[in-house]
Amino acid sequence: MSKYQSKSIFYIVFLIVLLVVVFFLLRKTEAPTENDVTQETSKSVETIIKVGNDEIKIDFPTKGQIISSGLLEVKGQARGSWYFEANAPFEIQDNNHNKIAQSYVTAQGEWMTTEFVPFVGKINFVVPEGVTEGFVVFRNDNASGEPQFDRKLEVPVRFK
Repeated sequence: MSKYQSKSIFYIVFLIVLLVVVFFLLRKTEAPTENDVTQETSKSVETIIKVGNDEIKIDFPTKGQIISSGLLEVKGQARGSWYFEANAPFEIQDNNHNKIAQSYVTAQGEWMTTEFVPFVGKINFVVPEGVTEGFVVFRNDNASGEPQFDRKLEVPVRFK
């Protein structure tokens, strides 16, 4: 084998290895699974759900917040993909996940974006007798109806 052929083979092998490395570095990561969903609370008591990237931030109610029967106003922000026609459902549940009341949050700006859009929602509810804890559950408005696109965030609350 000549010196020229040896160099050619070396460059071909090097190029193949380089292409394989680039392929693995650039390939897309798999979509997150339900097990990848994490929830955390920051020092500013902002509740965040993460599914790959942050999708929704709840300003009120916060984790462990005491709420009472009557009119409750919820506030936060969600990425535009969380909404459909500028709305997304939320509900109040008891500690056994039985629905107490349901309503919608409404985007307070242009919702057809990938950025965070503030929302506000109001719900009137009555806490059943003897129920002391529960959840405010925020759901994305999944227009497709496909279960793999369902997202939710449960904020644990206490009832007064």
